[in-house]
Amino acid sequence: MELQNEELRRSQQELENSRDNYTDLYDYAPIGYFTIGQNGLIREVNLTGSAMLGEERRSLIGRPFSRFVSESDWPTFYSCRQRVYETETRESCEMKLVKKDGRQFHAQLHGVAIKSDHDQPEGFRTIVLDITERKDAQEGLQRTLQSLERRVQERTAELSSSNEKLMVEIAERKLAAEALRLSEERFRWMFENAQDCMFIKNRDLIFTHANPSMERLFGFSPIGRRTEDVFGEERTEHVLSVDNRVLGGETLEVEHSFEINKATITLNTVVVPLRSPAGEIVGLFGIARDVTQRKRVTSYGSRAVPKYPSKAMRSALATALMVAGRTSSVLLLGESGSGKDYLAKYIHDHSPQANGPYFSINCAAISRELAESELFGHERGAFTGAHARKRGLLELAEGGTLLLNEIGELSLGLQSKLLTFLDTKRFTRVGGEKQIMVNARILSATNKELEKDVEVGTFRRDLYYRLNVLTLRVPPLRERKEDLPLLVQEIFAQLQEKQQLKQEPRIASKVWRAFENYEWPGNVRELRNVLERALMLSYHEEIELQSLGIVPDCVPRDKWVYATEFPNGESLNEITRNLKRSLVSEALRRTQGSRTKTADLLGISRYSLKHYMSSLGIHDEHGED
Repeated sequence: MELQNEELRRSQQELENSRDNYTDLYDYAPIGYFTIGQNGLIREVNLTGSAMLGEERRSLIGRPFSRFVSESDWPTFYSCRQRVYETETRESCEMKLVKKDGRQFHAQLHGVAIKSDHDQPEGFRTIVLDITERKDAQEGLQRTLQSLERRVQERTAELSSSNEKLMVEIAERKLAAEALRLSEERFRWMFENAQDCMFIKNRDLIFTHANPSMERLFGFSPIGRRTEDVFGEERTEHVLSVDNRVLGGETLEVEHSFEINKATITLNTVVVPLRSPAGEIVGLFGIARDVTQRKRVTSYGSRAVPKYPSKAMRSALATALMVAGRTSSVLLLGESGSGKDYLAKYIHDHSPQANGPYFSINCAAISRELAESELFGHERGAFTGAHARKRGLLELAEGGTLLLNEIGELSLGLQSKLLTFLDTKRFTRVGGEKQIMVNARILSATNKELEKDVEVGTFRRDLYYRLNVLTLRVPPLRERKEDLPLLVQEIFAQLQEKQQLKQEPRIASKVWRAFENYEWPGNVRELRNVLERALMLSYHEEIELQSLGIVPDCVPRDKWVYATEFPNGESLNEITRNLKRSLVSEALRRTQGSRTKTADLLGISRYSLKHYMSSLGIHDEHGED
């Protein structure tokens, strides 16, 4: 009972908090909100609306809204109200409203009907915008045009030829003014109705414009505020560095995360310089898209790091945590599959760049012809097939981290270009001439001994010393076998979600002993492959030696054991078939896939071996010899 009461109190508190947030948003919104009954009386108004009319809110309730409409605009108001009741769409109109002290101001109303459960109109809600400044500007322009026309008329008799020229000029000015007005209206419509956030800052980096989408995202209007007032101290330094580069003439696309109302939001933002007609940079314009959901789908390193029992892994994580706070280059050394990418992502997640993007590229997996384009991007027409400009991974990693895995596979030409970038933070796209500046941290990883490559001339000595500022060795799995239970549990959790298993499978004690005896030359990657294969081939809730797959790599290299239980629900033919399949698979493993040697090892002909492999469903990945 106490639990229910506590849950009820918590729910009530959350409702009250939500109501308070909504009330604040409603009352202090920069536009007036009115609810008007069918009898024309004001039923509800926010604080901004009451301030517009110069009256206290409580004195407005129950009074006719038409009392505050200019007498000359009564027909417009009643016509607009009638259209609201007759249609199901929003209706808009412009009129003059009268304040308590008699002053008038131009207003734009957007109304929508309120209907009862029986679909009968009960009144309408309207948004009121103060458009006095825009009207005054239009009227000022109209007065200027009228003044010019009067001047033309006064001089008509004296200067007929000059009058004709002046009339042409006036007509041109009218056309230009009308074109400017239409252009402004189109821009304003796009600015106010866009789903993406749009904003403008002046040269002092103060927000001068922000569209409704941005106000909804932040829960307040950033207009008149500085960067630190909007993003907080944690992200201010990065945002200001981007803004200052844009004020210097660059166009940037960045991705950064920050916290709003205890929720982490990720924005992908394009920022361009804002120029005057004379070409002078007077501010910046930005468009930001909320990519929080995409970030959550693609991010895999944000989960909590397990506490590994092995001393080797704890030491590696401690070193990674130490170097994470530095800006220097880090070289990750370790065997293939040992988890260099995992350590690199750990460094990124604990670095000042954690809120920025993280990318990883395997230099050995891309052709040398495309490697430069993948890293640095290319311009349209740079080579055959380059139909459009492409931004490389370095540019995409702005404000974040890029891991160059297997960096020893880069060509000498790319090594030279990479060295230049590390020294200057600048590069040019393939086929481009303009230098691009990028603020991204570079991590590199390899399973090779780069010192030997330096000696034979396949890796630049200066690049090696530039990358090897801080070295982090990732221990192989054979040196951290104490972590096997934790690794297996973590891998099974991922596979369970991937394969939609109802429960995590159990592992027989014999399998654990085999795991501990095995040297794991393929490291964590091999462990994952073995477990995934065992899951696919296991017909029981408990994984046993015979269910580890067609190649029992989990036993010591000089020994081979096949175990079965009796009774185990299988027929004699099934047990015999499984034994034959395991024998053939082990023989193939020991001969590295050589069918001739496998047949000799089993004491059968190559034709018989081919027949066994076909009938037992064994697919040899090594092919014919």
